[in-house]
Amino acid sequence: MTQLIRRLHREEQGYSLVIAILLLSVMMILLVVALDAGNASLSQSSKSLEWSKALTVAEAGANDSITRLGESRTATNPCLFDPNNLNDPTHTSVCTGGGGQYQVAWTQSGSKIIVTSIGYYPTKTAPKFKREVQITYEPVPSFKYAIFSQTALTIANGTTIIGDIYSDGDVSVGGGATICGSIQSSGGGVTLQNGSQVLAAYPTYDCSGKSG
Repeated sequence: MTQLIRRLHREEQGYSLVIAILLLSVMMILLVVALDAGNASLSQSSKSLEWSKALTVAEAGANDSITRLGESRTATNPCLFDPNNLNDPTHTSVCTGGGGQYQVAWTQSGSKIIVTSIGYYPTKTAPKFKREVQITYEPVPSFKYAIFSQTALTIANGTTIIGDIYSDGDVSVGGGATICGSIQSSGGGVTLQNGSQVLAAYPTYDCSGKSG
């Protein structure tokens, strides 16, 4: 009887050892999976950061170009590249900024300037990421109205106005007044007194091309 009890006790110890080994194996597998997921997440975060840095470099190139062009429209481009041939051996110079290197090119069409900037991170010779931005700059449209009013507007008798008129309220044009341009009223009406006129052209004041 005593021997049977001892044998059962040894068998229980054997089962406990097997269960402990299985649990340890499962824990090791879970640990490996967790470490692998952590490494993948860290790698993805690092690539995302470097991708963003490449954009910062490209924007630095665009900003540098605008600074140069603001000083002179005929400014020299120290890091020129050919947009149609990025591997052109005659355009190998780069500028440094934003944590990397960049090349820029700009063209002018009328009053517009189109700037193309390519950012290389960390360098052009060994880039991990390359990003390109293109920005169009043009003058802010000038104010188009000769008179602008947020209330009702009255034009005095005999007045001559060269240019368009806008009002949020009623517009009353006095007798004998001359308007070379258009009259717009967004919240009321337009009243023309006797002898007043709205013209598309007025040679006396070199006014032409208006809607009248």
